[in-house]
Amino acid sequence: MEGILQNEFGCAVDAVEVFKSPRYWPGDVPYFPTIGSVPADRAYDCVMELSTFYAMSDADIDSLMVQFARRVRPKGIVICAEQDARSVLQALKSVLAQLFIYPFRRGITMWGYVRGPGDYIRLLGRHMATSKNLSFRG
Repeated sequence: MEGILQNEFGCAVDAVEVFKSPRYWPGDVPYFPTIGSVPADRAYDCVMELSTFYAMSDADIDSLMVQFARRVRPKGIVICAEQDARSVLQALKSVLAQLFIYPFRRGITMWGYVRGPGDYIRLLGRHMATSKNLSFRG
């Protein structure tokens, strides 16, 4: 996506990713390993988060949203796109698999936070009161 935005639509793109794989990241897109390593003078019309909140605590999400708000320009937008949350039954199945099946299969780990849409509205809503740059679309 980053390469398409930059090369086909002429957007200036910076990417933040913990693991940069040449399979997914074009070499001509500037890459940073953490949002804290992006130069402080950079500001954006659009900041996009894609499927990372599952790996973060509520406090980590709060911190990240504050950093996003600092980086987005006036009248800019922050887009957060998350995967669907698992149901209670799916979460229970995962926990049981973690306890009884995965210990016997090397290299498989279950991790992450299970949140529903209401949890995201609550988390992101905290920041709507402090920044006109953030909004939520359900």
